[in-house]
Amino acid sequence: VLTYEKHKATTCFWLISGGNEMSKKHKKVGSKNMDIKTKNESSFQSLAEMWQTTFDAVKEAIWVLDADWNILHANKATTQIFGLQPNQIIGSKCYELVHGTKEPIPNCPVRRVEEKLEREIEELQFGERHLEIIADPIINSDGSFDGVVHLVSDITQRKKSEEALRLSEKRFFTIFNSNPAPIAITKANDNKLVQVNNAWENFTGYSKKEAVGNTPFDLNLWVYSEQRDEIRKKLDESEVVNEEVRIRKKSGDICDLLYSAEIIELEGEKYFLSMGQDITELQQYK
Repeated sequence: VLTYEKHKATTCFWLISGGNEMSKKHKKVGSKNMDIKTKNESSFQSLAEMWQTTFDAVKEAIWVLDADWNILHANKATTQIFGLQPNQIIGSKCYELVHGTKEPIPNCPVRRVEEKLEREIEELQFGERHLEIIADPIINSDGSFDGVVHLVSDITQRKKSEEALRLSEKRFFTIFNSNPAPIAITKANDNKLVQVNNAWENFTGYSKKEAVGNTPFDLNLWVYSEQRDEIRKKLDESEVVNEEVRIRKKSGDICDLLYSAEIIELEGEKYFLSMGQDITELQQYK
């Protein structure tokens, strides 16, 4: 008689007979299948351990949520960010842990994922820390929502750096705008003006609105193009300090300027910071 039982790892066939010969065959087949089952279970165990090791190696807290927002799995980074062991949060709702609420917050990224079935990102403050939430949908073969992969990153240091940069730029532009000397900032790649101070507007006669987006050449500021070319060549190599140049104002008046410029970097891009001192009266006196 040939019968079988289905197991997760293998299908075992059992030979049933009262005879000694068949009994021997029964033992032989059963032993072979047990060996296969043991090897398969060992392989599955190795894969599970590899997956868990990889899961725990990620520095962001990763949770796997079911369709009802219950936390099914959590990695070790959960402890670093939330101070809780992974096994302490299994079965909890994500919003209970992150927001301390009994229901989802307005504009919840997980809710948006459930509705749109696409990645959603949200930043929020958790005490004195700033967290970034990234949620990706788990979708069934039939296209229905089945859960969420929920990633939490501590971005406190990044936010502090951004704030420090913002304050630094604010101080820079405060000094920039209050400086009595005409100052302009142009992009290095196309020489277009991106910022001018009040003194520059008063000196040239062009408003900030007229200047920004145009080049000094567009505004016909340079009286001698060879002076402009020489200045640009020097800037590509180093900086320019107290070069005497001639500048044409919006009114058409020609003036003499003691011109200095250097390369600066803002938000990863190169710019030219130029400054001038009107020496027209001094030249006339000479």
